[in-house]
Amino acid sequence: MRFVQLGAPVPVQQHVFARSSERTAVVDFWFPDQGVVVEVDGRGKYGEGSEAAAAHWQEKQREDFLRSFPEVRTVVRVVWSDLMAPERLRAKLLRAGVPCR
Repeated sequence: MRFVQLGAPVPVQQHVFARSSERTAVVDFWFPDQGVVVEVDGRGKYGEGSEAAAAHWQEKQREDFLRSFPEVRTVVRVVWSDLMAPERLRAKLLRAGVPCR
């Protein structure tokens, strides 16, 4: 796992954020001690045209829901190229407060 290679703490994978009678969000990676969610995005999930606009709006609503939890300080979005460029990923994690070596 790239996070371990960077000396970051081991994140919780596929962590569920939920409230009764509200929506649920499953995040890719959760660093609970730092309050950081990391989401890996791919361009394909947004589609084209009006489909892309709707997907973008839904993603914004989902991120607002995540940020409504007091334990979530920030959400970091990474793409595949970030995962393939360790220094770029390290910089994103450090800016969010996730320690790396």
